[in-house]
Amino acid sequence: MSSYLRFDGATLPGAVGRDEPNGSRISDGHAGHLCFGPYFSLDPGNYVAGFYLRALPGSAVNAIDFDVYIGGDHGIARKSISTGTLFEDTPTFVAMEFEV
Repeated sequence: MSSYLRFDGATLPGAVGRDEPNGSRISDGHAGHLCFGPYFSLDPGNYVAGFYLRALPGSAVNAIDFDVYIGGDHGIARKSISTGTLFEDTPTFVAMEFEV
């Protein structure tokens, strides 16, 4: 059985960035966690975390890091991409597979 959960960036906690009326969160140029969470229990199995991202017009090329943690300090998945791989006018889907 498959299930799907969706969270708008503006509904998740974050340390930097600003929330937009459309539910997205935009970087304000400061380093830090743009968003984190949600936190919930998963049954053992294979999962995919997906993110829709766009580059801001004229923005500098930087790295975006994604990670999945279990039990606080136990990282089980990590992915890093360059903002140079993102489109400005169309959201890019970034997938990160992981296993619990």
